[in-house]
Amino acid sequence: MFAASLKKGFITLAASVPVFTLLCAAAEAGKSDFRVYNDTLATISHLYVTASDENSWAKNVLDGYTLPAGNNVQILFGDPSSERCYYDIRAEFSDGEIVEDFHVNVCESSDYTFFEE
Repeated sequence: MFAASLKKGFITLAASVPVFTLLCAAAEAGKSDFRVYNDTLATISHLYVTASDENSWAKNVLDGYTLPAGNNVQILFGDPSSERCYYDIRAEFSDGEIVEDFHVNVCESSDYTFFEE
């Protein structure tokens, strides 16, 4: 079973995965990066990061790519002047597992980690 957690200061080598831009939402002024870590044994095949006040999931930010186990991806926000901080995060894993976390404050930490329980 997978879980998710906010972690500050978590350091890992970046994967050779492209940087993605969220065009539909943004975080606090000047915040331009949000790194998602996959500290599980499975690949993340779909990743959704949607403003918490939205009623449906936004587009898959991996857009045809995957996030293999042990790797991470940086997501850049499209409008750094927005003051929006709360997002819902959903990961769909290659083994069929789905993990959702709601009302995550990305202004408090720029790192988000999926991990094995």
